Amino acid sequence: MNKVLREVVMAVEEEGRALRAEFHLPDGPRGRRGNAPIDTEIEERLRAKLQALVPCRFAGEETGVSPAPAASHEEWLWLVDPHDGTYEFLQGRRGSAISVCLLKNRKPVLAVVCSPLSPDRGWDTIAWVEGAGLTRNGAPVEGDFSSAPQIVWASASAVLRPQSFALAARPARFAAMPSIAYRLARVAAGDGIATLSTHGINEYDFAAGLAMVTAAGGVCIDAEGKPLALEGDPERRVSGCFAGQAEAAQRVCSFSGGNLEQEPKRPVRVHLGFPRRADELRLARAAG
Repeated sequence: MNKVLREVVMAVEEEGRALRAEFHLPDGPRGRRGNAPIDTEIEERLRAKLQALVPCRFAGEETGVSPAPAASHEEWLWLVDPHDGTYEFLQGRRGSAISVCLLKNRKPVLAVVCSPLSPDRGWDTIAWVEGAGLTRNGAPVEGDFSSAPQIVWASASAVLRPQSFALAARPARFAAMPSIAYRLARVAAGDGIATLSTHGINEYDFAAGLAMVTAAGGVCIDAEGKPLALEGDPERRVSGCFAGQAEAAQRVCSFSGGNLEQEPKRPVRVHLGFPRRADELRLARAAG
């Protein structure tokens, strides 16, 4: 399985370079709001590469479920989110990620999360395979939750309700990052004590991160405080995700029940985004 992991990392990082190139297009990446052509392109290429490595069913966010090329591998499943954090990516914000998880009989055996444009680390690939520890950009991950900084990683929208998220994270502080897959991977790698997603998410969103957090000795629970487990169902949505060091994850989960939505949204302080020629033409025509 270690050889398979190396091949998966190579495949994911190749798509990470494609995602980075898309971000740096002169007019910004193609797409609007939460829809970007690059997402489907990445998924289709990954499907071909991953099914060649382990010929089993493939479930992706963009193209759905593809059957196993070989019937003898029906107990295996690739769960893939080709681009977690598309909306923020299209707004000019960094921190989206590619997430890949391989399940056997509904249990993770391999996971890779790559954020090619992390706002604070640049290129960042975190990987795990059953029977081994986590690696980060090819090097073993050292440390555990006892030495992790007092940071709770929250969704990008947390910056719109800073008071509520600050209260949820205390006595830690919170940091915002678009991708739940990447937030989970960072917590597993020792960059914080917990992370959260207060909205419903699918298994392909959290499978790889769950595998890593669990391997690091942490917990993953839903909005009701129940342990999260994988069923190998890409259509299944869970009520939320609270993960990391057990006490911190439980504390954030307990606070979040309705409290985070009560604070009125603050106005965005810095508008990012990309120059759009179509938008410029439309504005020019409107101006007469």
